[in-house]
Amino acid sequence: MLQKLQIKNFALIDELTFVISPELNIITGETGAGKSIILGALALILGNRAEANVLFDKEKKCFVEGTFQIRRYKLKTFFETHGLDYDDQTIVRREISLNGKSRAFINDSPVTLNVLRDLTSQLVDLHTQHETLELNDKTFQIRVLDDLANHENLIRDFSAKLKEYKFNNLKLQQLIDQNEKATRDLDYFQFQLKELTENELEEIKQNELEDQIKIQSHAEEIKNLLAAILTELSNQEKSVIDNLEAISFKMNELMKFSSSTTDLKKRLESVQIELKDIADDLVTIQESTSYDPEMIISITEKLDLLYRLEKKHHVNSVEQLIEIRNDLENKVNTIGSLIHEIEILQNEIAAQKKQLKEIGLKIHVSRNQQIKFLEESVNRQLKDLGMPSASLKVNLELTEEFSETGMDQVSFLFSANKGSAELEISKVASGGELSRLMLAIKSLIAESTALPTMIFDEIDSGVSGETAKKVGALLQKAGKNHQVLCITHLPQIASKGSKHFLVYKKDERDRTYTYIKELNRDERIVEIAKMLSGAKPTPAALKNAEELILS
Repeated sequence: MLQKLQIKNFALIDELTFVISPELNIITGETGAGKSIILGALALILGNRAEANVLFDKEKKCFVEGTFQIRRYKLKTFFETHGLDYDDQTIVRREISLNGKSRAFINDSPVTLNVLRDLTSQLVDLHTQHETLELNDKTFQIRVLDDLANHENLIRDFSAKLKEYKFNNLKLQQLIDQNEKATRDLDYFQFQLKELTENELEEIKQNELEDQIKIQSHAEEIKNLLAAILTELSNQEKSVIDNLEAISFKMNELMKFSSSTTDLKKRLESVQIELKDIADDLVTIQESTSYDPEMIISITEKLDLLYRLEKKHHVNSVEQLIEIRNDLENKVNTIGSLIHEIEILQNEIAAQKKQLKEIGLKIHVSRNQQIKFLEESVNRQLKDLGMPSASLKVNLELTEEFSETGMDQVSFLFSANKGSAELEISKVASGGELSRLMLAIKSLIAESTALPTMIFDEIDSGVSGETAKKVGALLQKAGKNHQVLCITHLPQIASKGSKHFLVYKKDERDRTYTYIKELNRDERIVEIAKMLSGAKPTPAALKNAEELILS
């Protein structure tokens, strides 16, 4: 419930505050006095677009603040979800800077416009004259049935499961596309993989093969060098080893005279042993080194294969070829796993579709149960509003299509005259008839929902006399259960308010200002009398106005 509205520096408003009744609040004033300006300011805290040209004083920022009592409306979860401080008395504020940029606040915490709209949409229902067009909107029509059915949990559950269902369908299509591409690539992958797997790459030592081919290619040269080295070491009369033996003998003689040469003798013996080992190894190498044409052919073929594969795959080692082979194995195996994954996801989607249909059917049944009540209640209200032959008919059809609100298609059909067939509302209803139909529907919704505040801007369009009186009585009744603000030009409606506010303009300091004031009983009688007879009300008009208030 909106307790108080404060406006500063907006359009023709310098500053104003008005405190609102929890029942029916009437706002009147001459055309152009600024009633729409107040609605425009209120629309800002409901999340409407802000512009810099609304500033009254271009040197100051605009400020609109609404104080709401929300204790009864179960909104703590909303505040927790958005990380906001909860207070039974919540303040919603909107500020517009000099450059037109705006900021929104809930209990002094900055929020996005979407969060602001999400909250205030649960607090206020603003109906302006052009919004009677909503009656033709399928979303509005389905929402009417949902409000009456009060099955928010079903709608929320359906919407959440539909989101998962759509996500999985998108994922499925991506997997199918991926699998189709992989299948097209499969032959190529398998050809490459066969080429890499038919040769046991782990068994191939490229460096060793390259060394072997080098040895085979220079076998004779190697044998000649080895022979020359061995000759120097041990195969001639004064070889290195023979000379070391002679030196060793002389060292033994030397040790008889000097014990300090003992270590030198041991080192010399070590050198002798090492040289003999080297000579033996060289002999082994010499004996194993031979020119083998068949080996050369075999090694050359292996190396040619390796070089070709490395060039083909843009690498330069066996290890890198093994990595490519392993990657190809994964790709080939993945193609098979994608088919399995697709089957699993298809089964999951089928199960989700079944669940959606079950919930969609529950929603359909729940909505269908409200149709008779809606038709009878609205038609009864329309009779009270001076349309005795008017008839609203609701068609509800369960389809196979999923939407955010279920699987239903709804159509509101209307006839204003006896004997006329019900047709689409846009084809048969006049402006006044639309206004009364909307009022009948919204007053019915108000009885079934916890919507705190309803605002009507000239809902009385196209009505007068006794019908206007009945419209006023209906608004007064709605005000007993919900807070209602109504902007009107009709005295029959103005007389029904718990509070009556007058919007007026006044010229001061070379400027025009818009003000709002709450009327006391006497002021209210005068204002309603003016609405009856003009700027200078007659005694009869004053008496009539008093009777309207008392009725």
